[in-house]
Amino acid sequence: MISYPWSALCLLAYLYAIVAVYVMSLSRSSLKTLYSGKTCSITVAAATVMVLVFGFTGIFRGVIYYAVMLALMGSMGLALAADIHHIRSRRLAPVMAHLGVFVVMAAGVFGYADKQSAKVTAYLGHPESVGMDAEGRRVDLPFMITLNSFDIERYPVRYSITAPDGTVTAAETSRDWKVTELEKIDMAVMKPGSDSWEELRHVGAEPASLVKVEGTDGRSITGWVACGSFMFAPSFLELPDGSVLSMNTPAPQSYDSKVSVTDVKGRKKSFELSVNHPARLGAWRIYQAGYDIKKGRWSEYSVLQCVRDPWYPAIAAGLWIILASAVVMMFTAGRGRKNEK
Repeated sequence: MISYPWSALCLLAYLYAIVAVYVMSLSRSSLKTLYSGKTCSITVAAATVMVLVFGFTGIFRGVIYYAVMLALMGSMGLALAADIHHIRSRRLAPVMAHLGVFVVMAAGVFGYADKQSAKVTAYLGHPESVGMDAEGRRVDLPFMITLNSFDIERYPVRYSITAPDGTVTAAETSRDWKVTELEKIDMAVMKPGSDSWEELRHVGAEPASLVKVEGTDGRSITGWVACGSFMFAPSFLELPDGSVLSMNTPAPQSYDSKVSVTDVKGRKKSFELSVNHPARLGAWRIYQAGYDIKKGRWSEYSVLQCVRDPWYPAIAAGLWIILASAVVMMFTAGRGRKNEK
């Protein structure tokens, strides 16, 4: 793999070769087979197989893989050159679509080596400027990240009933028991020397509920249940028939980190990161990737994925061209049918 500036020079040489071959094909009909419909279909099929094999096995990211991708791009590039040469007799939408796909593929293939990715574990209040790549190698970042706060939004609390035979069912679907919340505490700790819980914003605090459980046979019981945490043991409520009511640990609905990023010039910017909403800093993207699952809402660090892709603008431009081609096709489809009539 080659990186910038050689990757850009190789791309320019590749584009020059496509234009040169197309110009020669105008006088040598045998070269037109390089971008015929049959050749395009074969290269697309081969590339599809290679992508699937690489996706499932991780192999073929080598000479064979790049040879197939370059062959596909060459066939597509020659066909695109023919479209541009005869643009007056071509429909605009397909030409735009071919151009967009070619730009995306070219940027992806020639820019692959220029892409950097590093995973950073940022602790609260501790600036961090070093990450690790997928192979565990150190990556020095051109900026410093400081985690200011971490927060999790979770789904509502749910309860489960475990029968004496070990069968577990959701409390809301139970036919034998009805669970009613009498008191609910979002951040609770167990009172010393008792089985009850009290509200306290303390490290390790988790939800607890005072519930009343009524059976279809008229029996009922009242008591506390809590999901527990890394600091506090959970509380269960034993029912009259030997079943046990428990509180499930609330599943995370979303989580985000508030960070400060300082670049090499001392300029500081603040960002709020969440899944699928990265921060952008020049050619870098900073993604929310994880946290301390054991501590949950009390996580003292946030896992961030820092990705640098200088070819991203080209890929974005290609995608916008493809989107524009779809819009053009939508507005010109009816016109084309009228002309055919």
